[in-house]
Amino acid sequence: VQLKDQMLFCDGCDKGYHMSCHNPSIIKKPSGTWECSECRLENLSLQRTEFMSRQGTHHTVSHESAPPTPAESPVPTNLASGDLHLPTKPYYLGEGKYPDASGWSVNDVVEYLTSAGFKEEAKVFRDQEIDGVALLLLKRTDVLKGLNLKLGPA
Repeated sequence: VQLKDQMLFCDGCDKGYHMSCHNPSIIKKPSGTWECSECRLENLSLQRTEFMSRQGTHHTVSHESAPPTPAESPVPTNLASGDLHLPTKPYYLGEGKYPDASGWSVNDVVEYLTSAGFKEEAKVFRDQEIDGVALLLLKRTDVLKGLNLKLGPA
């Protein structure tokens, strides 16, 4: 069995991934415990929440009291108009690492998305005032339904 075809199982969610299929791809087989990128992102959010709780700046919002994310956000048209320009490296730090967005402002999130070639999508994130913490807490369904964005061909 080639290294890229070996399965890794996440210690956080028990999902299995081929090393080459995980995003980002795993080049070297990890030793000891391993978490998939989703669980690592979730743990970052949890650590941020715990930190904010210790600092006394954590605000709890229940799903019942929070207003829904408007589905009336503008639908990106850049794919249809052919206006998509992707730079080669948007803030990519190498080895599957991206910057920690937990302290980002709304403008930082917009700048990052714009630098990655998602200018129209960045406008939606600005309209919804999504900062770094909110970005880390977004789930796939939030993006698809709440922000009315498409994540690619299914």
